[in-house]
Amino acid sequence: MTPRTAAFIAVASAALTCATPAMADIRQLASSGRWSAYGGTGDDNRPLCGVGTEGAEGRRILIQQYAGDTGIELHLKKDSWDIPPNTPVTLQVQFDGVAPEPMQATGSDHQIVVNMTFDQSVPFMHDLRADRQIRVFFLSGNEPPWTGGLSGSGRAIDAFNTCRGGWVPAGGPTQPFSPAPPVQSHP
Repeated sequence: MTPRTAAFIAVASAALTCATPAMADIRQLASSGRWSAYGGTGDDNRPLCGVGTEGAEGRRILIQQYAGDTGIELHLKKDSWDIPPNTPVTLQVQFDGVAPEPMQATGSDHQIVVNMTFDQSVPFMHDLRADRQIRVFFLSGNEPPWTGGLSGSGRAIDAFNTCRGGWVPAGGPTQPFSPAPPVQSHP
């Protein structure tokens, strides 16, 4: 494991840390370019999967999903931030120069979290995989825009999707009907 990878796993674990120190069991699943995929359990012992990258000045972008959720969470973190709890933040995310999408987030401590519905997450994850660059604009405060490369994000997303595929219950996929009882033969 490279030092950058070890640091990323520590960051992903820290992203999930809450008041209970024994909660996060996170491991790296794949790494490609500047992007990594991770999986494990979160603060409520629910399985989770994610992808992320880190840049200069302690900046990190993490996208994760918990088992049972249909949407995803976008976490933007920076070590030097000191955000009051539950602070509303408006930001924009732009891929490859396309018009940026405004997003409402909530900030606390060193991070901002955007909760995306399934319908919002599909084009976001498509762009994260297919495009070359991501830019994040903070519409209040004095944080300058973040710019990051997406090289390797596709492979990291593949590992993220494989991780999520592991959430299928043991015994096979669920069905929307009750199977017919077995036919008993009488000799």
